[in-house]
Amino acid sequence: MKTCMETQSQITSAGGVVVRCVGAESFEYLLVGQKPDWSDYWGFPKGIQEPMELLEQTATREILEESGVYARLLALANIVHLPVVRDGKSYQKHIYYYLAYATREAAAQTDGEFLQVGWFSLEEAYKRLTYPSDRQVLLLAQHYLDTIPLFKHILLEQFFYPESD
Repeated sequence: MKTCMETQSQITSAGGVVVRCVGAESFEYLLVGQKPDWSDYWGFPKGIQEPMELLEQTATREILEESGVYARLLALANIVHLPVVRDGKSYQKHIYYYLAYATREAAAQTDGEFLQVGWFSLEEAYKRLTYPSDRQVLLLAQHYLDTIPLFKHILLEQFFYPESD
C-alpha cells in the first residue's frame, strides 16, 4: 500500500465517491461544495495524504472531516492525474478515488472547509460537479454499482439493516 504524500514534484491525495441507498434501486452521491473563496465549487470529499498514512486511511479521514459522514470503502474506483500550480510551483497531483458507502453521519458536521454538504441523485450530482474528471469518476462509480452485484448488495443491505455503533 502506498504511503507517500507530498514531494517536491507531486501531491498525493485520496477521497471518496460516497454512495447511499435510498430505495431498492435508488442511490444518492455525497458532494461537498461552496468553499468560502469559491462559491460555485462542487466535488467529492478528498484531501492530501498525511505522513505514514495509508491512502485508504486518507480517504476515510477526509470523507469524515469534510462531510461529517462515516464511510466504508468498497474498492479503488479511479486514479486521476492532474497538473496543478500551488504557491507558484508546478506539481503533478494524483487523486485516488475510492467507491465507498455511508454508514452514518457524525453529530458534528464538518471541518468548515465547505459551506455545503449534500446528497444528490446521479443526474443532479453530474450537473453540480465542477470538474470533468470528477464527472468521469462519478459515471465510473455508477458503472461499478450497475455491473458488480456485490457492491449493490452491500448498499441494499446497509439500507435495510443499518450498522449500529
